[in-house]
Amino acid sequence: MPKVVNHADRRTEIANAAARIMASRGLGNTTVRDIAREAGFTSGILAHYFRDKDEVLSHALQLLDDRSAERFGPALSSSDPIQAVFEDGMPLDPDREVDSRARIQFWARALSSDDLASQQATSFKSWIAATRALLRARQARGELGEDLKIEPVSEVLVALVVGAGVLAVFLPKRSRRAFVRRIVDTATNALF
Repeated sequence: MPKVVNHADRRTEIANAAARIMASRGLGNTTVRDIAREAGFTSGILAHYFRDKDEVLSHALQLLDDRSAERFGPALSSSDPIQAVFEDGMPLDPDREVDSRARIQFWARALSSDDLASQQATSFKSWIAATRALLRARQARGELGEDLKIEPVSEVLVALVVGAGVLAVFLPKRSRRAFVRRIVDTATNALF
C-alpha cells in the first residue's frame, strides 16, 4: 500500500528548508537540490510539490508571513505593543534570525520577478493594515491622541521595522536588543 503523504505538510516542510538554506547560504548559492537535501528529500520529490524554485520561494514567503502573523496576535495584547511589533520584525532569536535573513534574500529575487514582487507588496500592505488596526485600537482606548494620523504613521512604523530589521541582521547579536530599544524609543517620541 502506498504511503499517504499530507501534501500541505510536505510543502511547508520544503518551504521551511528553503528559508533555512537561503538564510545561511544566500539565494544565489541555493539550488533546488540544496533545498531538497535540507528537507531530507530528492530533487525529484520536490518536483511533485513545486513547479520551480520561484514557487518554492513564494511558498516560503507565505510561511514567513504566517509565522509573523502568529507572533503579531500576542504583540497586540502586550504591555508595550509598539515594542512587541518592532521586536517581531527583528532577528532577536534563532527563528527570527532565519526569517529575517530569508526575507532579505527573497527581496533580491522579487526585484526580478513580477509575481514575487506582487506577493511581497501584498505582504507589506497586510503588515501596514495590521499596524493600522493596532494604532486605531490604541487610539480608541485613549492611549494615542485623536489627532494622530494613523495611515502615514502605520506606513512609517512598518518602514522603520523593515529598515531596522535589515540593519539588525548586520549587528553583533549581543547589541541587537539595545538597538531595537533605541529605535522604538526614538520612533515613539517622534511619532506619538
